Amino acid sequence: MKKTEIAELKEFAYDIIGGVQKAIKELTAENPLILFDKDKIEEDDGLYDYPFGYVVGRHGEYISGQVMKVQGDEFVLFATGDNYGETFDLEISQLPFESLVTILDYLEERSAE
Repeated sequence: MKKTEIAELKEFAYDIIGGVQKAIKELTAENPLILFDKDKIEEDDGLYDYPFGYVVGRHGEYISGQVMKVQGDEFVLFATGDNYGETFDLEISQLPFESLVTILDYLEERSAE
């Protein structure tokens, strides 16, 4: 692959990532996507099938979990590691692209058209 092809691919990737983030923000701004209720979910209920995310704290602590709620640019992460059951607020830019695509799957399912 040539240098110019790599540059074009990078530009395309950034456009796609931005488009996915914009779509999620718009589709959930007024109508939040709630994937599960933290008080009603158990680990063996398929918790790990939901989109994932993680946070690295100021002091190097690592918190991973599943996305519980999406509204605009705000995400609520349900911790599944040492902090199991705690919730943390994230922004859309903090989620892995794979999780954003999975969130689009949920939005597609709930869409009327």
